[in-house]
Amino acid sequence: MPHDVIMPALGMAQDSGLIVAWHKEPGEAVATGDVLFEVETDKATMEVEAQADGFLNRVRAQAGEEVPVGKVIAVIGDSAEEVTDTTPDETAPEDTSEDTSATAAIPDGTSVIMPALGMAQDSGLIVSWHKEPGAAVTATDILFEVETDKTTVEVEAGHDGYLAAILAEAGEEAPVGETIAVISAGKPAAPVRIGRAEAAGKAPSAEPRPPAPVAERPAPRPPAVPTGGRILASPKARRLALEQGLDLNRSLKRAIHSPTTPPTSKCCAPCPMKRRPPRRRPRGT
Repeated sequence: MPHDVIMPALGMAQDSGLIVAWHKEPGEAVATGDVLFEVETDKATMEVEAQADGFLNRVRAQAGEEVPVGKVIAVIGDSAEEVTDTTPDETAPEDTSEDTSATAAIPDGTSVIMPALGMAQDSGLIVSWHKEPGAAVTATDILFEVETDKTTVEVEAGHDGYLAAILAEAGEEAPVGETIAVISAGKPAAPVRIGRAEAAGKAPSAEPRPPAPVAERPAPRPPAVPTGGRILASPKARRLALEQGLDLNRSLKRAIHSPTTPPTSKCCAPCPMKRRPPRRRPRGT
């Protein structure tokens, strides 16, 4: 079964990523865990691994292109033959025969998208909504709960205003980056609540905002010593290291293997007792 390769979210404030390079050619076999491509954000450059076994097909974004988070950029198929592209052509003319009444019914505002809570996540299951359509919300209010294959997280609204529309019901699974709600600045006259099937192709004409901050975050993992002799660092860090004449590889290894606590002066092993010579008492006493 073909597996879509999407642009991952490497940070909560990221809404797009720049493809630095592809490590696999179209038609080449890939395995789960193979480095597929490199993506650069404003903070770091990361290598993204393949999440399925198969053959790389339908590469839709080349090196040097900036792609929104959640957009499909390639397909891992079952054979080396080119997979038929099932994604609608963005340049194709819209079907004017379709009823646009539902589109007009969706209020304008800031789009709330399905956030990416992990590198391997391509969709999320909406567990429940904590606000009803038309309710006032603040940036720190819990808006909804989303479940992945690893955890369930409460997602904050991230914006002040009113919940003008809910475009995905509880129990529905939405791809990362898809608009699932709309927050308007003013109180909506007719709040909307529909499912994904009805809202497909009828997203509001608003600029998508970055993924909303989550209430809990996984603990950071300690840095690992690179095995390929290459350090993944942001362009700014590389430039500063070059100006200072620093070797990032050597500095990272020294920082990892150096002790984290200063040595104490106390000895762990018990010291042997030294026997003192007997004290001589003066004569005549």
